[in-house]
Amino acid sequence: MRTADKQMDLFGKVELQSLLTEHEPPCVSIFMPTLDPGNVDKQSASLRLTQLLEQAEEHLIARGMPRSKALEITAPGYTVEQSRPHFWQYQSDGLAIFLASNKVVIYQLPLAFAPQVVVDKHFYVMPLLPLLSGDGTFYLLALSQNRVRMFQGSRYLMRQIALDHAPHSLAEAQRYDQVEPVRQVHTAGSGATGSRHATAVFTGQGTAADEKLVKKAIEHFLRQVDSGVREVLAGQSAPLLIASVDVMRGIYHEVSDYPFLLDVHIDGNPDRLSADELHARAWELIAPSFQMNRYLALEHFQQLAGQGDTHAVRTVRQVVLDAYEKRIDTLFIAEGSETWGSFNPATLAIAIDYAAQNDSEALLNLATIYTLRNRGIVYPVRANELPNQAQTAAILRY
Repeated sequence: MRTADKQMDLFGKVELQSLLTEHEPPCVSIFMPTLDPGNVDKQSASLRLTQLLEQAEEHLIARGMPRSKALEITAPGYTVEQSRPHFWQYQSDGLAIFLASNKVVIYQLPLAFAPQVVVDKHFYVMPLLPLLSGDGTFYLLALSQNRVRMFQGSRYLMRQIALDHAPHSLAEAQRYDQVEPVRQVHTAGSGATGSRHATAVFTGQGTAADEKLVKKAIEHFLRQVDSGVREVLAGQSAPLLIASVDVMRGIYHEVSDYPFLLDVHIDGNPDRLSADELHARAWELIAPSFQMNRYLALEHFQQLAGQGDTHAVRTVRQVVLDAYEKRIDTLFIAEGSETWGSFNPATLAIAIDYAAQNDSEALLNLATIYTLRNRGIVYPVRANELPNQAQTAAILRY
């Protein structure tokens, strides 16, 4: 697990949507592995990227594009090293580059991609699926009186994000509010993960009135924090995990009505934990829910297929057509699979090629794009998890 820095990219729904939209074809997608930061052979990595860009140019020319136009499309790939300072020294595990006449996107991502060049009518998103499905996005709010941090994470990566309209400490909140300053509060007990409730301990000789004052001030502070958090999470359904001592976590649960706030939590003072440590603990807690969703979806498909239910489909032709017609709720793609051919939306005709041709389309990628555009879910699965070693299968909405 790795924490994002300014040279790494967290790939989520917003970034995905920019790739799923229609772009002027042809679209070039390039994937390559990179070495660990600090051990990158800059010359070898640069040579590998150049070779992949040259392959892309040959694919474009084979599709009938003039060489001058092909070079124009791939040109931004050659200048990527100049566009980001110390580019090769701050790599993650893999590099993904998407090029079209109206689009240039470069992602440094925590997946060691196999070297690959795809030229198609759409960007090739299949290698990105592990970042998107089953290992989805979550948020972590690390709360203490002295520090408030919010993170966006996935299985592979977590980055801190700004809370622009929230106080970053209790003292900051009190500077702007007419609330009487309070003594520090902490909890007795260790910082282990769990659901144990600790007892509030106040510095000095506290009275019942003091205790009420402290709770009131913290509650006011956390309402302000929650307002800023809800602004970040507006319109989302991603789970939110809290890292905090029990007292503050309990009060935050009282003041927040975010429907995807989780009961599981990281207990203890989060100020003592680095972002990497928080990520490791958060993923340990949240992974089972993501993995369970995938397991239940597969189980549901197998049940429907076993009953001969028409809501379960398993051929490439059916999947492409149903995805185009917005019928797919859940799509399964066997890892490493692809089928080449063509699809005509006007006639709904689908042709399958035995091998990729100069004008072939990646049909499973196309089904994935249509499914994701229409708010379906796509899970990469092992081939032996689908009936008869199928490349793909789907559960239909209707």
